[in-house]
Amino acid sequence: MSEQTRRPTVERPAPGRMWYAAAVLVALAGFAVAGYRVYSSLDDLMRGMAQVVVPGEAVLALEPGRYTIFHEYQSAVGGRIYSGTDISGLLVRVAPADGGTPLDLDQTGATSSYELGSHAGRSVLAFDVPQAGDYRLVASYPGGEAKPEAVLAVGRGMTGGILSLVFSALAIVFLSVAAAAAIVIMTYRRRRAALSPR
Repeated sequence: MSEQTRRPTVERPAPGRMWYAAAVLVALAGFAVAGYRVYSSLDDLMRGMAQVVVPGEAVLALEPGRYTIFHEYQSAVGGRIYSGTDISGLLVRVAPADGGTPLDLDQTGATSSYELGSHAGRSVLAFDVPQAGDYRLVASYPGGEAKPEAVLAVGRGMTGGILSLVFSALAIVFLSVAAAAAIVIMTYRRRRAALSPR
């Protein structure tokens, strides 16, 4: 007479509540990584920006492409701080430094802005550079009107770079929150299964 053997049932212990804390840490880590990415990448973008104190002019070495002019309403140039200056009525002209035809300046379709440390600005104008070379940016007020000095920042790909940073940061946050939620749900289900009476 054969005896039917049964495998002993192995009960898994209920996962500890520490997994809930781990889920919170995963979410916080996602926010931290996203914040660091935005800060460090914006810092790199800022290094590629040329600052011009206006009224005034500057010669810029530009490569072909689409450039954006920002009004830096919070800025620091040469140890001097600029804050909240009104530039309404400012006339801006960009032309080849050798005296060629001025470039067409357009108002930006969608306003983009940035804020990093002592620098904060919003887009005001954009222009296309057809070929590499030196270009002179001149900014003044009609009739030589006297207004406090302000800062314009000129950069290429800043708007696209900002949008890319925003979407990548949101993706990092979303993935970290989703991972944290999955940990919480899995922990809850396993605890309930392990602790429920049989």
